[in-house]
Amino acid sequence: MGKGKLQDLQVSIRQKIDDLEDSEMSLMETVRDETRLQALIEEQYFRLDMRRKAFMDAIRLSSRNIFYYLMDVFRPLYNNYRDDYVILHELTRLLGIIEKRDGVVNIQLMPAMEFQPKVEQIVSNFLEQMSYRINTYFEGKYLPVLTQALGDQSELFGKRQ
Repeated sequence: MGKGKLQDLQVSIRQKIDDLEDSEMSLMETVRDETRLQALIEEQYFRLDMRRKAFMDAIRLSSRNIFYYLMDVFRPLYNNYRDDYVILHELTRLLGIIEKRDGVVNIQLMPAMEFQPKVEQIVSNFLEQMSYRINTYFEGKYLPVLTQALGDQSELFGKRQ
């Protein structure tokens, strides 16, 4: 057998061994992935459907659930079924400023509409309750939160004389 032919056979054997090792690795990864997927299926996990409509429906449903959770807190405070939805809807759409100061995350909301003093007090109580719930839920994990609605824009920049 010629030296060139022997060298060609050795290269071919080496290539076949490399292909075999790659195939074995791929097979092991497939078995591992299949086992992981089977465990998730048994625990009844589902993959989120990321098509546009399904994804938007999931966001819409989550948003609705969050809003109605907030409504369960706000409605007893406001006690007016006629326009409680409107007030809460306005609160969820407010612009605001978030700043970290002295180990507290301050959230200052800027209402687009002017509230009557009684409603302003209710909104203030609602924001206090929500801050308390957030702080209780995330206690020890994140910085405490303080949420306030600014009644007058001058509060934001300090009182001018």
